[in-house]
This record gives sequence, structure tokens and C-alpha cells, in this order.
Amino acid sequence: MLESTWSLVAVLLYLAVSVVAAQEHLWKYALGYKNASYADYAAVLAIPDYDTAKDITAFYTGLGGLPSLGPSSTQDNCEFAWNLGGVDTVTCNCGDLPAANEVVSLETNDWCTTGLISDMLTTATLNNEGAVSFFKSTLPAGCDSQCQLHGACSTGASGCMCAPQGNDTSFYWTGDNCSEMQPGKGYAAYAATLTFSTLKPKEGFVFSMNAGSDCSVYVSQLPMDSETQGQYVPVSNVYLARQYISFGLESTPPESDELVMQIYLYAKESVTSCWVGNIAGGMDNVTTMQIAIEGEQAQTIGPNYIITLPSQLAHVNASSIKYGAGASRLRINPN
Repeated sequence: MLESTWSLVAVLLYLAVSVVAAQEHLWKYALGYKNASYADYAAVLAIPDYDTAKDITAFYTGLGGLPSLGPSSTQDNCEFAWNLGGVDTVTCNCGDLPAANEVVSLETNDWCTTGLISDMLTTATLNNEGAVSFFKSTLPAGCDSQCQLHGACSTGASGCMCAPQGNDTSFYWTGDNCSEMQPGKGYAAYAATLTFSTLKPKEGFVFSMNAGSDCSVYVSQLPMDSETQGQYVPVSNVYLARQYISFGLESTPPESDELVMQIYLYAKESVTSCWVGNIAGGMDNVTTMQIAIEGEQAQTIGPNYIITLPSQLAHVNASSIKYGAGASRLRINPN
């Protein structure tokens, strides 16, 4: 009897291990060796069209790089298969790809870049000597669009896997669907809500940081109907860069006539304010855009506004900060 009981336990343990082993998480894009074969991934070897380039840069920038598909015991070539922007490109620090799922960035002009723009890809030239390439996955059916922003979808069960922190100064994502930003050492991440109201069918939206700003902006949650939290609003022409967000409504606005989008403003801890750049909410400028940071009172914003970061409100001396012509100051009211 005891022997049969142990046999049953052994079988159950084997089945449990088998189920775990069968579960796989797939990233939307990753970095791997172009001559290697990875299940459910295909190498991107041709210069992409503009839409594909936008898709790759959005995922890369949202993670500060791309997840690795793992090192190779036979490969020591760190050159990238493309010269981004026509410039020689290698993996950062020119080493072997790290362990699977760890984020690795690309290096151009001796600079590790945590953000790409689509033009760097559409103007890239092929490097036949390069061994590392972008890989695109065949995402499993039912992969949550929110998980696709910063996470990896499971092929064997529900759930979203987040990438580990690359190094102590790099940001990373945690929480459900990898939507909670954790800052790197010396940096701060400020959760904020953008609200767009008085909408038009197929309207386009832009929110950006001024080129002179010390802040970056990252999307943590896709646009939703303000009255039906948890219900994504279909959008198109999405473009996400380190200091720029744009998207458009696929059709008519939600009944609430109001969209909300969760973002993070990201900057060094010493930075006390963010300088807004261009914003847009439609062709006829009827739409109103508001921002609420860290749960503070929402404020209507316009181009060139200066947002004082909540945790620094008591320490800011308005006269000590200088901005370019046309900049105006927005304070977040703590009451």
C-alpha cells in the first residue's frame, strides 16, 4: 500500500513538472541569433515597413531594450544584423546575449540606447556580418493587449511574465500585466493619468515632452473608457517613443465622451519638473487634455506647460528654474 501511494505521488509530481515545462511565455519582440532556431519566433531580416518599425520601437522603448532569447555556446559575434540609422550597431557592451528573458539594449556610436525611433529602423542598412537580429513571435491566441505592452504572454496558461531588472540603474515593470513601473537607482517614476474629453470620431491624440525636458513618458495602460474602467477603447496608429505618445480612435468615441490613459513620467530624482512639448486632441482643437499625477487634482494642460512633480512641490523655487521662451508653469495642487 505504501509503495503504491509513493508511486501515485511520483506520477503526480511528474505531471506537475511536465505541465510547468510545457508552459512558455512569448515576447512580442526579442533579440536572438539570426542563424538559430527559436520555437514560435521568426527572425526579422528585412528592413521593416514604417508600421512594423513603429511596433518594434514601441516595444523596445517601453522596456529599455529587448528580451534576450538566450546566449549561444557557438556564437561570439555581438554585431547586429542591421546598421541602425546607417551606423554600426552591436549589442550593448558587445558581449554574448544574456540569459533568456533578460533585457539587452543596442549600442551605436559607443552609446547604449534605451530608446529607438522608427526612422532608425526604416533607414537601417543590412550588416551581413552581424549575428544578432530582431525576432518576432507568434503570440498565443487571447494574449491580452495590455500584457503585450511590456510583458510576455503565456502559451500554456493565463498570466503575464515581466522581464527582470537589467541593472541597478535601469527601470523595469511589475504587477498585473506588467503595468507598474519600478525606477532604477537614482531615478523616480511618477504615475499619472491623462484624460481626453469632448471627443470626435477617429480623432488623433498627441502627448509629448519638450526636447529640452529632462523627463521621459511611458504608457503603462492602454486608453480606456472613463466610465467603464477595464474596457479598452480600440485605437490605431499608435506611436510610442521615449518622449512622445500618439494614437487615434479607430471609430466613434465611447459613450462617456472621455478617454483615460495611465502613464509614467520618468526622470532622475533631482529633477523637479517636466516640460510638456506638443499636445494635440483633434483637428479642431475642441478636445480638452488633463493630467493628474500621483492621485493629485487633475489640471488642464496645453503645449509648453511646466509640470512641477508632486514629491518636489515643497522644494521648488519657481524663480530658480529657467525655461525657453513660451514656457508657462503648471503646478499640481496638493489639496
